[in-house]
Amino acid sequence: MSPKSHPTPQDRDAGYVRVSKVDAEDYTDRQTAIEELVSVRTKELREAAAKQGRAIPDELLFVDMDLSGTSVEKRPGMTGLVTAGKRGEFARLWVKNLSRLFRNLAEQTVYINQIEKAGVRIMTLQEPSEGEKPILDLTRNVLGAVNQYLADAVGQQIKANNRIVASMGRLAGGTPPLGYKYDKEAKQILPDQARKDDALKVFQLYIELGSFIGVAAALNAQGIPTRNGALWRHDKVKAILANPIYRGKVHFCGEVWPAKHDLIFPHGIIERVDAMLAMNEQLKAIAPSHTAKIRRTYSGLPMWSADESATERMAGYGLLLLVVLRKER
Repeated sequence: MSPKSHPTPQDRDAGYVRVSKVDAEDYTDRQTAIEELVSVRTKELREAAAKQGRAIPDELLFVDMDLSGTSVEKRPGMTGLVTAGKRGEFARLWVKNLSRLFRNLAEQTVYINQIEKAGVRIMTLQEPSEGEKPILDLTRNVLGAVNQYLADAVGQQIKANNRIVASMGRLAGGTPPLGYKYDKEAKQILPDQARKDDALKVFQLYIELGSFIGVAAALNAQGIPTRNGALWRHDKVKAILANPIYRGKVHFCGEVWPAKHDLIFPHGIIERVDAMLAMNEQLKAIAPSHTAKIRRTYSGLPMWSADESATERMAGYGLLLLVVLRKER
């Protein structure tokens, strides 16, 4: 078999299900709703295949949950499907419609060509799957263009609506950070009494340690999880510390507006952290390679006491930087 040839596909059927978004009050309810919808869509595909005497086994059912169809590479289910198709693991692919597979016309053209060259036949429940190739290609191109247009138009409208929501001081998409929760009926950000002390701990540890990595390590050692129950990483710590919601503001696409929700800890703590974050950025701008070495060297160690002023901390950072520079001479 030459490198460019494809194996003869096995006489088996595969299915693909993609659920992009489900509205629900919290993360757990949302996941449950998505899983239920995946189950319904899977049943539809299997019933359609059964009418033609076919079956879709579990190992050839590819699923992407809570993901957009605008990019193939960002969907593990879709990339697995393409790989399996090229290997000849199935001869038919069942899907509700082309928009479940693609929301990008250029990707649709490329990947359908790859899949069909591998001998796979695409079976769509809501659109034509059979006919002369020129007519089928034309139909798919028209549908693909419409799907991309709708995805772009919906995305722009959602963005515009979310900007209006944020300008009114309300949360515009996503979930509030640790220590807060969202009341969907009242459309308000409210303190999460069960986790607000954990959020405060993140800020206090940063004031004490001065290191994102050090804070993450301390939180993990103390058994304090992230909002979604995961382990902490330095980037998650940084995102928490910089989140405008803790400062009585909301943001969307780089813009920030005053909000109406209550602060969950004293503003003085925010001022301390903001001063430290600003110093960190200034030092990175002056000597990024050296500040990185400082973070690696002193990560997780107390670099100053909690009662030191911002000026004293800046002086301490400056001294550390001088030490590193002198050692390299």
